[in-house]
This record gives sequence, C-alpha cells and structure tokens, in this order.
Amino acid sequence: MQTAMQSGLHVPANEDHSGLMTDSPLSHFERLPGDPILDVGRRYKADLRSDKANLGVGIYLGDDGSEFKFSAIRAAEVIVNERTSRTASYLLPTGYEPLCRGLERLVFGRDNPICSDGTVVSLQTLGGTGALAVAARTIQRKYPNAEVLISAPTWPNHRGIFEDAGLEVRPYRYYHRETHQVDFEGMKSDLFSETNPGRVRVIILHACCHNPTGADLNQTQWQEFADGLKSRAASNIVVFDNAYQGFGTSLEEDAFPIRAFSNQGIPLVVAVSLSKSMGLYGERVGALIAALGTSDQAQSFLTQAQFSARRIWSSPAAYGGRLAGEVLNNKDLYATWESDYRVIHKRVLAMRNSFVDRMNQLGIAKYDHVRNGQGLFALLQVPDGTVEALEKQHAIYSVRDTTVFNHPGEEGMRVNLAGLNSSSLPRFCQALAGRV
Repeated sequence: MQTAMQSGLHVPANEDHSGLMTDSPLSHFERLPGDPILDVGRRYKADLRSDKANLGVGIYLGDDGSEFKFSAIRAAEVIVNERTSRTASYLLPTGYEPLCRGLERLVFGRDNPICSDGTVVSLQTLGGTGALAVAARTIQRKYPNAEVLISAPTWPNHRGIFEDAGLEVRPYRYYHRETHQVDFEGMKSDLFSETNPGRVRVIILHACCHNPTGADLNQTQWQEFADGLKSRAASNIVVFDNAYQGFGTSLEEDAFPIRAFSNQGIPLVVAVSLSKSMGLYGERVGALIAALGTSDQAQSFLTQAQFSARRIWSSPAAYGGRLAGEVLNNKDLYATWESDYRVIHKRVLAMRNSFVDRMNQLGIAKYDHVRNGQGLFALLQVPDGTVEALEKQHAIYSVRDTTVFNHPGEEGMRVNLAGLNSSSLPRFCQALAGRV
C-alpha cells in the first residue's frame, strides 16, 4: 500500500507551533557538543558581571581591554578606500595577487629565490582555518589513507579539520608536563619512527607561539629537526600552521622554522593566518602556500588546492586581502607594522612577568616557566575544577585542556595573557591562588 508521503500528499501530522512538520528527514540530526573555545566566548558575552575577564579568546587586547587596532591597518584602510571603491566583484580563485606574493616573501624571505622561480604557489583562503581545510581535503583526495600527526596538546580544531576530511589523526609528544618545555626527545622519537612503512604521514607543526603552551623549539632544535626529517621527506608531508608570525620574537625570526625546512630542500605547505598577525579577525584573511621541488609540481598542487577551495567558498574575501596586501607591499606601512609589534611585545612580556611576579608574591612559584613563553598563550597546571570555579565565582573565563595535565585531581588551563591588564591581573592571580 502506498503511504501518504510516497503519494506526494501533504500530511499535517506531528506539527509543532511553527506549523512545520517534525517527522521529516531533517528532524533526526543529533545535537553535537559545543566547541570548547567558541562556547567560552558565548558564555562570556552573556555574563552581565562588570568585572568579567576573557582569557580564553584568541585575540590580542590592549591594556584597556579593547581589541588592538594595528596602525598599519588603519593607514592601509585610508589608502585602499581612496584608491578603490568597495566593489562587490569576485576575486580570482587564487585570490588577491599582491597579498599572495607578499605573504610568500614574508614566509620565505624577501630575497629567497624560490619566491620567483615558480616553485612556490599560493591560494588566498578564509583565514588559517580555511587554509588548513583546503590542505586537508587536497591531501585526502590523493592520499586517503594518510595519517595526520598533531602535537599534544594543540589547537583543538586541528583534529577536527583533518578528521572531517576523512583522515586518521593521532598525537605526537610535544610538551613535557614536568619541565614545562618542549619534549624534544619525545617529539623526535615519535616523528622519526616508521610505525607504518609506506604510509604517507602529514606532520602538523606550529611555526611559532605554540597554541596552547607558548613553548617553542629553539633555532638549534628546529635545525636538528629539519636535518632529521630531510632523509624521511619521501613519506612525510610537512604542514606549518603559521597563525602568529610576529608575536614571538619578530616577523623575521618567527619565520625561522619554515625557512630552515625550505633551505634543506624539504617540500612543505604553510597555512597562514592574518587574523592575529594583522588584527583582521572578521575579515578572514589567510593563505595556503606550498613550496615544491619543481614549478610543474607546484602548479599541479595549486590546481588541486583550487579544486578544493572552489567547492568550499569559490572566491575569497576581497577587502581584507587588499588591506593586508597594502601593508605587505608598502615599505612605510611594513615598517609601521613592525613598530606595532614592538608595542605588542612589550605589553605581552610585561603581562608574563607581572603574572609570575604576582604569583610568587602570593607564595606560588610553580609558574615561573610562563616568563619564557612565546605569543599570547600559556598552559597552566591547576587543580581539577579550577577553570569552572574561576568562571562561576570570579567571571574569569579560560579554556580547559586535559591533553597533558590529565592525572587525577588536575587539569590544564589555557590563558591568553594579552587578555589580562593592570586591573584584571591582580584579581586573576588572587583567584587562582585561592585554588592552587
């Protein structure tokens, strides 16, 4: 017997107050848990307490608690707005060319010959997330059985992006829970071992300012790691997540790991984000850059990356790309950008030192390692329940991470030190001391 649905008749059964049926195929999706970082922002926004502090957000804030506006971007806005109208036309699939060429020079060095010999190609993306998503889909299409190796701990979305593309993801050792430094020997052991001979491995590396620990390899370690991986390059795809260039030591020095690999002749992929590096968060400006052995190989990879991007967003965001391209290609604006970072470095270092000093004054000396961290974040070892308690009792928001600090009675707390200021720092330290 033919059912009413099969016959095409409208069945008004199971209607709710909206008047829409509740028994369609769209009615049976399971609700997923929220994103651990984005949910912090939602709860913070809904909190009506006037003294709230958001240490979970990945945004650089000034001492007044407001979002920092790069002087270079302000100047670029004037130039771009005077020179061009806000056209709604699409960009080419590869994006805004001055942006792409400028980012290649930023990453590999202004005078690096690979930036002009055709072996480096770029695709403008929707931030670093978009760059990683394109990389994941492109790699999966060619190597569906590849395994992806991510640091323990890492930015949570790394796992999600590559698993969503259909790739297997597993961690490698990175952060030592006792020394609060990079577990370099453990990292080498995990990444130099051949556990699955013949299987392509995708190694995700943080170029600088490791998220969430703030612990980076030094230049000697990066060089040794690149040397060791060179002989294994035939079975490994190196992907650098370059989301914080400039926040570590300088725009030039923060690119050292990528350049160390390319100087060794190791083919690699770089996912660039300018959300933090230029404060273009909502403009969604990034790029996927690939450096390969020949120009033919590079162009082939670019066509595959374009294929992936075409099926996600088709054309990238224009206005933010033009702003960033202006900064990258205008010597005066580039110098202003570097000057902006001197202000940022001074403030972040002051917050790191002030945090450690205040905790020491309160009789807690376990966080001295925070002084030596790079970038926005630090990962603190705290008693279990601390993240929730500080949020509920003190309106201090952070992100819980139990990748490394997972023993009974403990948890990890990721804090954005640039989310602190002269008024919130004492209160945060006092609240934390009450738990530790």
